[in-house]
Amino acid sequence: MRVLSAVLLLAALCVASPLAAQTRSSAATKAASIPVIPGPEPVSFTAAYEPGSLVIVNSERRLYYVLGDGQAIRYGIAVGNPDEVWVGRQLITAKKENPRWVDPDGDDEVEGGDPGNPLGVRAMYLGWTLWRIHGTPKPRSIGHAVSNGCIRMRNEDVVDLFDRVHLGAPVYAVNTLTDPQPKVWARKV
Repeated sequence: MRVLSAVLLLAALCVASPLAAQTRSSAATKAASIPVIPGPEPVSFTAAYEPGSLVIVNSERRLYYVLGDGQAIRYGIAVGNPDEVWVGRQLITAKKENPRWVDPDGDDEVEGGDPGNPLGVRAMYLGWTLWRIHGTPKPRSIGHAVSNGCIRMRNEDVVDLFDRVHLGAPVYAVNTLTDPQPKVWARKV
């Protein structure tokens, strides 16, 4: 009886193996299509921005918090979709914990602290625009161009950045890190 059970188990494993291999292959392909963006990491940074600046690099889907002395902290972000991406400079004019989200059309709103809040757990407001640097309940959007112009971050990353940034901090958005430092106020590309 034990021999028969062992043979049946072995046969079941052999039949299941191609299916399991196909499932693993499908999962690997799906995982490869999602960009791997690490959390905050200290990096070398030689671009000429003053300490305390935030530099958004649209093509990289990265935000750099400039520390000075050739160093920065790099974060993964989601940027505006191709019709909403922007370049230029702006300032942090407000910071809010657990911000309340209101649909731009005024049709819907989500209270701060709600796990489904599109602004996540922190928001930093950019000038007098509707753009913000904020958290998101959709961390898989990080690394993509999907927003309506806002800069999205993982909730844990936006908390880290929020604690570092001061009101009035300059924010620069460029397409590549080799672009010159923007002198004009932010505008859609």
